[in-house]
Amino acid sequence: MPNEKIAELEEKLAQMQKELEDLKSAEENARKEAQDPLVKFKAQLDEAQKNLLGVLKDITADRAKAVSTVITCSNFSGREFHSIATAGIRDMADLVEDGLSAALDVFTNPRRIAVLKLLASGPLTAAEISQNTGLVGGQLYHHLSCLENVKLIKKEQEKYGAQGEALNILFGLYAAVGGMEIAKR
Repeated sequence: MPNEKIAELEEKLAQMQKELEDLKSAEENARKEAQDPLVKFKAQLDEAQKNLLGVLKDITADRAKAVSTVITCSNFSGREFHSIATAGIRDMADLVEDGLSAALDVFTNPRRIAVLKLLASGPLTAAEISQNTGLVGGQLYHHLSCLENVKLIKKEQEKYGAQGEALNILFGLYAAVGGMEIAKR
């Protein structure tokens, strides 16, 4: 009889230890998901990437020499932006150096990137942008003009707002170069 009780208690103890391990594992998974939301959707993202790469491989085999696709999904202050941008060239001669350089030039200034990051949360007045970035007077208006001229931001009723395309491009650029050590500094 006592051996049966001991065996029963040992079985309950083993069961409780298993439940404790399961709880610790669930807690660790929740912590990982909180740190990196992509963990939760990793399998779906891997499958989608595999399918997309297959399609792009077919395109480059038949029509183009190079195809690039950038997918961006973002949510800032309740504003959601989703886009898929695809560009392809048949030959390196199709790549226009001056046009590409001019397009990238807008993003080569950290102050303009700071303004775009700030406007991701919603429209702001020039005074609010100045207060948050430290840009004043001519400096501020120079960068705002650069961003307005290429239609990455627009001014409505004394407030500047980022166009959805601006954030998608910014995220796409980060996706393309964010893995470079220099981008992490």
